[in-house]
Amino acid sequence: MWQSVWAGLQTLKKGHIWRVGSGDLINIWEDDWIPNRRIFTRKGHNILSRVCELIDPATNTWDEDLLKQTFWSVDVRRIMAIPLSTNDMEDFVSWNLTKTGTFSVRLAYYAEWESQFGHRVNRGHDGPMKDHPMWEKIWKIRVPSKVKIFVWRVMQDMVPCCATLVNRHVKTSARCPLCNQGAEDVLHLLFKCSHAITIWEELGMRPIIERACDVDRAGQAVLEYLPCLGISLHSSHSVPELVAVTSWYLWWSRRQGTHGEKTQDSIHTARAIEYTNFYAANSPSAKVKRDGWTRPLLDHVKVNVDASFDEDMLRGTTGVVIRDSKGGFIAAANSKIDVVLDVVSAEAYAIKEGLILAQSLGCNRVILSSDCLEAVNAMKEGGSAGPAAAIFKDCYYLATEFPKIAFEHSHREANAVAHEIARLARGNGEHVWLDDPPSSLLPLLLEDVTLISNK
Repeated sequence: MWQSVWAGLQTLKKGHIWRVGSGDLINIWEDDWIPNRRIFTRKGHNILSRVCELIDPATNTWDEDLLKQTFWSVDVRRIMAIPLSTNDMEDFVSWNLTKTGTFSVRLAYYAEWESQFGHRVNRGHDGPMKDHPMWEKIWKIRVPSKVKIFVWRVMQDMVPCCATLVNRHVKTSARCPLCNQGAEDVLHLLFKCSHAITIWEELGMRPIIERACDVDRAGQAVLEYLPCLGISLHSSHSVPELVAVTSWYLWWSRRQGTHGEKTQDSIHTARAIEYTNFYAANSPSAKVKRDGWTRPLLDHVKVNVDASFDEDMLRGTTGVVIRDSKGGFIAAANSKIDVVLDVVSAEAYAIKEGLILAQSLGCNRVILSSDCLEAVNAMKEGGSAGPAAAIFKDCYYLATEFPKIAFEHSHREANAVAHEIARLARGNGEHVWLDDPPSSLLPLLLEDVTLISNK
C-alpha cells in the first residue's frame, strides 16, 4: 500500500506548482514556482534561498534590481510576470496541468503515462504536456474538417509517403509515383514535386512556397511556417486556408494517380482548390451567430472589460468602458501591462481596472462583462488557483466593496468597444475618458445600441 501512496505522491509532484503569495514557503532553487519552466540560472554561491527575499517589502512588488543581479535575463522576465497580490495571500500549491489550477485524475494519469512512455512516441509536443503551437492555428482555419485532420496527420508524420514507408522497413520504392524524379517525402509531395509546383504556380503561391522551402528541409516545418506569414493573396483567400486545402488536394490527387484513377490537370485542380477555399471562407455555416451588446438593468451600469496579450514580449493592454441602462457613455479607460504571464492574467488585470474605475466614479450597482469565460468563472467562484490567483484575489476584495455586483460572460461581438479601447493603448498610451468618448469609438457605441432587440 505504501508503495502505491509513494508512487501517487511522485506523480503529484510532476504536475504541482507553487503560487506565490508571501514567498516565505517557496525555495527559489528547489521548488517549481515559475509557470511552464524551472529556473535556468545556476545557484552557484548565491545565498538567497526563499522567494520572499526577492520581493520588496515596502511596495510588495518584485525587486527588479535584485532579480537582474541574481538571475539570467530569461528568468527575470518570467519572474516579473508572476503577479503579487496587494492583499495578504499565503503561498499555496496548485495543479499546473489545468488552467484553473484544480487537480484532475485524468491529467495526473496522463502525466504519469508521458513520464514513462512519452519518450518512445513522437507526439509532436514541445514538452511533456504542452501542445504544439501549430494545433491552435490548424483548428481555427475555416476549412472542412477532413482538411484539418489531414494537416494534423502531416504534422504528426502519419501520412504514408513512399520514403516514409521505406524508412519504416516497408518493401516498396521510395520514388515519387507522380514525377519519378525524387524520393517522396512530405516536402516533395506537397512542395517539390513538379505536379505540386505547377499547381502552386497556378494559384500564385509559388514565390511564397519557394521562400518557405528555404527555411527548412522538413515538409512539416515548411507547412508550419506558411500559416505564420500573416499575408493575404486577395480579398477572398488567406494563406493558411489556401495552403491547407491545396495540401489536401495534392494528397488526394496523388492517391488517385497511384490507384490508376483519372486525375485532373493542374489548371482544373487549381480552380477546384480556389472554389473549395472560397466556399469554406464564405459559407453561412462557417459563421456562428451571436448576440450583441445588451443594456444593463435600470439603475445599473455595465462595465465591459477586455485585454490584449503579446505572447512573445509578455506584455498586454487593458480596456474598460462603462455605460448606463440607456446605453449612454459614462467613462472609459485603458492601460498598459509591462509584464504579464498569459492571456488570462491580462484579462484579470482588465477586470481589476474596470472595478477600480467603477469604484472611483461611485457606481453602486454594477454588471461587469468580459469575453474571457475563465476569468468570469474565477470571479463567480471567488478566486482561482491558476497563475492569475493573486490578481483575482485583489479583484475579489474590490468587488466586495460594491453594494451590488454581478459578473457575466459576453461574446466577443458584444465586447467590441472594450476591445478597441485596449487596442488604442498599444500606440497612444494610457488614457481616461469621462463623459465624452474618443471619436474612434462613436461608430462602435452607436452600433451596440442600434443592434439591441426589445423582443
